[in-house]
Amino acid sequence: MLFGLVSALVLFELSLCLSVYLQTLAQERANLASLKENGEFVILCLGESTTQTGGSASFPRQMEEILNHRDFNIKFTVINKGISGTNTAYIATGLKENLMKYHPDMVITMMGINDGPSTIVYEDTPVGKSPLFFERFQVYKLAQRLGVHIAYMINEWNHPEMFSQSQANKDTLYPEKLEAHSDRQKAGVPVITNNSAEEIEDLLSQGDQLLLRGDLEEAGKLYQRAVVGAPDKCYHRYIKLARLYHRKEDNPAQAEEYYKKAIALNPENDKAYAPGGDGLISLYREQNKWEEAERLAEKVVKLNPGNFQSYSELGRCYEQKGRTDEAIEMYNKSFDLNPFHNQPFAKLTYFNNKLGRIQEVERICQKRISIKPDDDKAYAALAVSYSRQGKKELARKYFAKVDELRASFYNRTTAQNYRKLIEMILENSSQPVCVQYPMRNISDLKKMIPDQEGIIFVDNEKIFKTALKQDSYEDYFVDQFAGDFGHCTPKGNYLLANNIVAILMDSYFKGMGTIRPCPENTQINGNNRFERLNLLVSEAKTLTASSRNRNDQIVNKLNDNDKSTYWHVSLKQIGEPAWITIDFGRGNEQTVKSLAALPRKDIPRQFLRTAELFGSDNGENWKFISDILQSDAPDNTIWREWKFDNDRAFRYYKLLILDGHEDGNAHRFYSFAELALFE
Repeated sequence: MLFGLVSALVLFELSLCLSVYLQTLAQERANLASLKENGEFVILCLGESTTQTGGSASFPRQMEEILNHRDFNIKFTVINKGISGTNTAYIATGLKENLMKYHPDMVITMMGINDGPSTIVYEDTPVGKSPLFFERFQVYKLAQRLGVHIAYMINEWNHPEMFSQSQANKDTLYPEKLEAHSDRQKAGVPVITNNSAEEIEDLLSQGDQLLLRGDLEEAGKLYQRAVVGAPDKCYHRYIKLARLYHRKEDNPAQAEEYYKKAIALNPENDKAYAPGGDGLISLYREQNKWEEAERLAEKVVKLNPGNFQSYSELGRCYEQKGRTDEAIEMYNKSFDLNPFHNQPFAKLTYFNNKLGRIQEVERICQKRISIKPDDDKAYAALAVSYSRQGKKELARKYFAKVDELRASFYNRTTAQNYRKLIEMILENSSQPVCVQYPMRNISDLKKMIPDQEGIIFVDNEKIFKTALKQDSYEDYFVDQFAGDFGHCTPKGNYLLANNIVAILMDSYFKGMGTIRPCPENTQINGNNRFERLNLLVSEAKTLTASSRNRNDQIVNKLNDNDKSTYWHVSLKQIGEPAWITIDFGRGNEQTVKSLAALPRKDIPRQFLRTAELFGSDNGENWKFISDILQSDAPDNTIWREWKFDNDRAFRYYKLLILDGHEDGNAHRFYSFAELALFE
């Protein structure tokens, strides 16, 4: 008999497994077929706030735009799954779900900056733990679901008075007949009923089980019925529900409702407000409800003057309103309470640098160093500050100290989580791309991943350091939370996105045609197109450049119709961004929709690699038009042409050349022979 029961269970389990497998397989095939039918290439971006923030100007969004302006026969979809404040353990924990949901062809990671001594290895996280033996079986899972449902039905059967609300009132917290308490009900404050302690515990237990299974709506209904007799126990459950709606379900309306219910139960407890964390303040801030966020932050300051995060939140609100002095005052209060809270440290170093208050930056950094002598972020902030002040020797000294500290520090947990994550990506047959943070050395990332086969690495150190030599720090970063870098501005995110795309063009997408090469002898009506239609043949135009090498290598050589001559940048500025400005003259505005360039005959590889085109009405305020990418180093003298969308006529155009193909991985730009612009 026992054998027969076991056999039946085994057969039932196999049938359930087969059913689940077939459903999953069908779903995956449908998703893949849909992607292929739509010609989509899916890229999943993982990280923390440096990935998440920016909205439409975040680097994943800008990557998508850049890629979809290329001449591919497929559409690119870039998924931004950055989570503010997270670490590598939880990024790895959510990876399998993201892989199953999005079926990415490529996974880009930029992570680790939030990892610290308390960060745990992926397998030790609750979701990452290996499931118990029986929990792997579909029969067990079915029994669990049936058990919860049956328990709920039995409870409803035994206690009909607890479930007697009409359908119209089913989702309200308290019965409509308690009119005397209606105002308190609307605020979420409980009224008294006669439910027994045992009944309350049953409701809470069943709600907890439903919550574990992701049924937030039904769990909430049970908590709402239990709150009358156990407000203290429901307080924390409401907050948990609110955070799940807030972060996992992306349902701000439900999140706000449950945060408010928790606050109504205990308005003197600041946990539901959660300044600096997942609470009603951050929910309002993320929705740009700054007035509400400010009001709540001010309330928390009064409730708990020792809460350093509430001062930081107030600083954010004041900063958003342009009240910089008040914001700095709040950040200082937060920093004094906790020097190692990143938000005030990042903002204080940023603002004091911007305002030229070097002594304040030194005070802030030295305070952290006095407590933690190996604080690389404080040394990095000092190095950046001295560099901005032109104190090169001090800057070199502190950058060297930062390199020394980082070389000696090896976070084994971060390395283990990185390796596990890459292993899962490769198992999914996706391409892993590991991106280093701006200003940081790529070797620090590579040493965490000894087995580098099949991985694409993106170095962002040189391109950002070069950009900061030309522009201000504030052009690229909005704070200094990491010491030597911060969260990016839209321009900074564009530089980051563009560099990632350029690396991918040189590796993964190499040879797939990011530009449209046009043969040198292309003819239109018997005349060479690049000679006949080039807007630069106009006598009204003026060309200027960032530099030149010799007198016979000036920028005017770019439109002399002589393929043996060329423009060459100054040898002193090799490795730095170069630019060319075209002025078509007053009243002679042009609508440029195409740009072409010709490599020099003798050394074609000195050609540009990454560039950007801008337009302007006055030569001062520039509007971005298009990025210009040449993935392969030219080995011949053939015109390269880029077409883009531009319906605006400008008097001035600027071609900003960020790097080139010469000197191997140094990617230096030197020269090219001819330039053309077309309508």
